[in-house]
Amino acid sequence: MESLESWHAENVTPDLSNAAATELATSLTYAPEQLRRPVGSFYHADAKVDWLIATTLLTGRQTWVPWPAVLVNIEIRDAWGPPTFSMNTNGLASGNSYHEAALHGLYEVMERHSLAQAEPGSTLFAVPLDDVASSDCAALVDMIQRAGSELHIARIDTWDGYYCFTAELTSSMTEVPFAGHGLHHDPNVALSRAITEAAQSRLTAISGAREDLPLVIYHRFARMHTYAPLRGSTRQLPTAEPNPWDVPDVSSLDDLLASAATAVAAEAGTEPVAVVCDFDDACIPVVKVIAPGLMTSHASPMRTPLDESA
Repeated sequence: MESLESWHAENVTPDLSNAAATELATSLTYAPEQLRRPVGSFYHADAKVDWLIATTLLTGRQTWVPWPAVLVNIEIRDAWGPPTFSMNTNGLASGNSYHEAALHGLYEVMERHSLAQAEPGSTLFAVPLDDVASSDCAALVDMIQRAGSELHIARIDTWDGYYCFTAELTSSMTEVPFAGHGLHHDPNVALSRAITEAAQSRLTAISGAREDLPLVIYHRFARMHTYAPLRGSTRQLPTAEPNPWDVPDVSSLDDLLASAATAVAAEAGTEPVAVVCDFDDACIPVVKVIAPGLMTSHASPMRTPLDESA
């Protein structure tokens, strides 16, 4: 599904070309300057850029999102263009319906904000594996341990009514930690996503199945089983209160989406928006959710950066 999502974002085309934010001021629901931009970005309110139609997730109002903020394009070209907005797949999601895709994308945006807000003792707490024994993930944790791998779990308490976990998986064969994260209204689903994402990250690195993997991973692989092991960098975290694994039955999809959008709007000060990645050959519902004003991070909050020169 991830490859299909990326393919849709690679092929989405602008709905409006060569327009400035000042020309769209009456229909914009946020300031485009709030979106992620690379260092040295040439963007300003009078810059002419291409746009995609978007919809706010609470009031259903039509607005616009810069096309470069949605497009996924990592091709190398013998040409230069002024940098405007950062390319990323945060909030890009699919589903059985556009509402389900939007909810998945919104949860990922909330998850990345949680990672950026994680602070040991304030919002970040270690989860003992004994606590997980009463969750739906107990068998998954047992499978990982029987395979000889080490698993650490932490909980990030950022959003009321939502559960966010980060997991770190380490194998004695590689000595390299791989992280995964998950946020959901059901703690069992959130934890499962965090653990399986960590396992997926490890498998992806071993297989080399992605072309955007950082070289530092393979530099670490090359150093395993040497007499200069990687310096420990795991943060010491206070223990979380026992997690409530039994949660009430879920509401309707519309209610879940409205609740999450309300939480994001309250935190960010503006409504999140969704762009439908739709074109003639589009085959599944794919949505890019953007929440202007939220923070984002992809790094594991359980670790401090490694000294790669050691």
